[in-house]
Amino acid sequence: MRLMQPVPTTPSDGLPGSPEGAGDVGASLDLAVNTLDSMVEGVVARLPQFAVALGALVAFWFLAGLARRVMAGAINRAGLSTGAQVLYSRLTRWFVLLVGGLVAMTIVSPSMNFGQIVGALGVGSVAIGFAFRDILENFIAGLLLLAQEPFRIGDQIVIDGHEGTVVAIETRATRIKTYDNRLVVIPNAYIFTKAVTINTAHPVRRSQFDVGIGYEDDREAGAALLLETVRGIEGVLEEPAPDVLTTELADSAVVLRARWWTDAQRGSLVHTQSRVVAAIKEALDANGFDMPFPVRTVYMHRAPDEPADEAADET
Repeated sequence: MRLMQPVPTTPSDGLPGSPEGAGDVGASLDLAVNTLDSMVEGVVARLPQFAVALGALVAFWFLAGLARRVMAGAINRAGLSTGAQVLYSRLTRWFVLLVGGLVAMTIVSPSMNFGQIVGALGVGSVAIGFAFRDILENFIAGLLLLAQEPFRIGDQIVIDGHEGTVVAIETRATRIKTYDNRLVVIPNAYIFTKAVTINTAHPVRRSQFDVGIGYEDDREAGAALLLETVRGIEGVLEEPAPDVLTTELADSAVVLRARWWTDAQRGSLVHTQSRVVAAIKEALDANGFDMPFPVRTVYMHRAPDEPADEAADET
C-alpha cells in the first residue's frame, strides 16, 4: 500500500497576488457590499416606523406639557405650596415623556419586549450615573429641596456669603437675585450640604441699635426717651413691642440698646433702621444728652538724668 506524500505549499498560496487570494478578497468585498445593502434596505423598510415613532414622541411632548399644566392647576387649587407645585408638575411631565420614549422604542422595534427595555434602561442608567454624577447629585438635591421646602421662591436667604431673593429652584441649581440686581446660580448639591440663613422664614424680624450717653446723664431718662422715639417711627411694629436695654458700661459712655421689630423683607428693614437711627440722634441732641466718644490723654515724662530740651525750656 503506497502512502500519499504531502503536497508542498508555495509562498504564493493565499496571497492577494495569487488566483486563490484574489478570490478571497473578492468574496470579502461581495460580503461587505451585501451587508451594507441589507442595512440600507432595513433602514428604508423601517422609515415608516421611524416616522411614526417620531410623531409619537412629538405627541407625547405636547401631552407632557399639557399634563404638567393640569397638575400645576390641581395643586394650586388644593392650596399646596409653590415648591410642591413645581415638584409634582415636573415629575408628571417626566413620567409622560418616559412613557413616550418607551412607546417610540416599541414602534421602532416591535420584537423588543418590556423586560429588554427595562434591562437596557438599567444598564444605561448605570453608565449615565458614572458619567454625569455631579449632574445627578444636583438633580436629586433639587428634588429634595422642592419636597422639603427649607425655603421657597421669594424668600430672602444667605448662603456662604451670597445674600438675595430666591427667584427659581431648578432641578440643577437655585437662582438668587442679589439686592444690587445681580444673579447668583448655586448648585443644589452645594446648598443641600451648607448652612442656609432664611431671613424671611418668619413674617417679622428684630433689629437693634446701640448708642452711648454720658455717665453724668440720667440713664433712665435716656432709655425712656429712646423708647418713645422708636415707637413713633414709621415701619416699627407695635407688636412685638420695642424695648431699650442697658448693655454696657463702656470706657466713656453708658451703652443703651434700642430693639424693635419690622417686616422681615430687607427693604422695610433697611429703611426703618435708617429712620430710627436718625430720629435717635435728633432726640438726644434736642434733649441735651451727651454722646461722648473715647478720649485719650497722653503724658510725656522726662527721665531725671536726661537734659531738658532748650526749645522746650524756652517754651
